[in-house]
Amino acid sequence: MMLPECRRLDSSVPLDFKSGRHDQDMFLRERAWRDQQQRLSTTYLYHIDRSVAAYSTICMWSILLGTREKPFGVRYRTIAALLLAQLGVHEIWQRKGLGRMVVAAVIDLATAVSAMVACRYVVLDARPELVEWYERQGFVINKVEQRAREEAAARRGASAIPVSMRFDLREV
Repeated sequence: MMLPECRRLDSSVPLDFKSGRHDQDMFLRERAWRDQQQRLSTTYLYHIDRSVAAYSTICMWSILLGTREKPFGVRYRTIAALLLAQLGVHEIWQRKGLGRMVVAAVIDLATAVSAMVACRYVVLDARPELVEWYERQGFVINKVEQRAREEAAARRGASAIPVSMRFDLREV
């Protein structure tokens, strides 16, 4: 697969983007530009043959890690992270390696950011069926956060919940 051209979202939102996931498509159409204008997140579009093949939305975040999850010598309760808030791949480009390329681009960006502003992890909330895919990219489950989510979901009677995951930038 060819390396896609990456550009920051400007005012023109691609209306023809279809990932097969309604919530991701609607986020890109209805929220991405507004959130970016308010400096809540930044969306990057990945173009192949002049059409949007994928997108990622990122923002700064922090994560709470349990005592056993923290790296040796880290004493803080929360640790700086870059959140991969959205990742969408157009239906025609799915299962061709583009998602892995986008995740790698986000990790590269987080690595560059961490040289200027402390950032230890890339974090995300994975759909349960994608946990193994993210694990193959080097992500691990945030155990303390996930346990708290599962307990809260059980109290609400919810069944499927996103899985909190992290990638340690020191592993790059």
